[in-house]
Amino acid sequence: MVVLKLLLYLFVLVLVLFLAYYTTKLVGRSAGGKQLGRSIRVLERTGVGRDSWLMIVEVQGKVLLLGLSPAGIQQITELEDYVRPEEGGEGDKSFLDMLTKQMEDRQGVFHRQKNDRGK
Repeated sequence: MVVLKLLLYLFVLVLVLFLAYYTTKLVGRSAGGKQLGRSIRVLERTGVGRDSWLMIVEVQGKVLLLGLSPAGIQQITELEDYVRPEEGGEGDKSFLDMLTKQMEDRQGVFHRQKNDRGK
């Protein structure tokens, strides 16, 4: 009887975790910043404060630097000689790729330290 209860609790836990994972995937996909506009595109965005952002936006062929804050949106300047970053750069790597590289680097350091102590 105890084993049956334990299996039921385990099943419920796995079900809750699966539903949470599935829900975050759906929410992430819908809020993932799909840009449906053809004449307006956000090229880059970076936070500069708690509620402040700088954005590079392309609007009908013009590239603009915008400042966003709770007070509103302001055009800072038009970037006439803006060069888009190359595709496949550091910013295009997935989190998994970056984590894997960091773990490999750390394992290499660990193995070198271990080999140095063994000498």
